[in-house]
Order: sequence, then structure tokens, then C-alpha cells
Amino acid sequence: MDIGGIKQPQFAGQDAAVDDQLADVRRAADRGDERETSRQFETLFGSMLVRELRRSMPHGLFGEGAGADVYEGWFDEHIGAVLGQRDALGIAGMVKAALHRSAVAQQEKS
Repeated sequence: MDIGGIKQPQFAGQDAAVDDQLADVRRAADRGDERETSRQFETLFGSMLVRELRRSMPHGLFGEGAGADVYEGWFDEHIGAVLGQRDALGIAGMVKAALHRSAVAQQEKS
């Protein structure tokens, strides 16, 4: 499934976890799975939102030690996954509807 011809979006401060989540979104979109694509997108968005909100805090949740960044990354991913599973932000439903409209429009062109 084509999602706007975006091959490899880049975000400021993008890391390996974001790359993995983007790959999950791309695989679901390529399979034409609207539900999974929308859920994965909300998971990615939720993780990025939590990360940026956490970074705005004056003190880290897990201290300032050497392993704090690992725990913070896990925290971001897990909270983002829960947000995505529950469509807590309402984004998955909107993305799914948009993908469905796009698929219908593509079929009508054919």
C-alpha cells in the first residue's frame, strides 16, 4: 500500500527504536493492512510524544546514571505501545479511515 510515496522519513534525533517502528509501519502498509498500519502509526506517534514530553522535564524519571537512557527508552516504547493498542490518542481511527478512503479511491481509478 502506498502511503504517500514516503520512502524513509527522517526525524530530528531519530534513533534505532524509531527506525524499527517506522519499518513496522511500512511493512503493515505494504501488506495493505489498514488496521495494523494505523495501530503501528499510533504506537510510533505515542512513543515519540512520550519521549518529547519526558525530555521537557527538568529531571529524568530514572536518574542521571549510565543506564538511565536505556530505562527511559523502554519507558517511551512501552507507554507508546499501550497508547497504540488502545487507540488512546484517537489517531489510529483517523489514519485507518484515511487509508480506507485512499484504497477505495485507488480502486475506483482502476
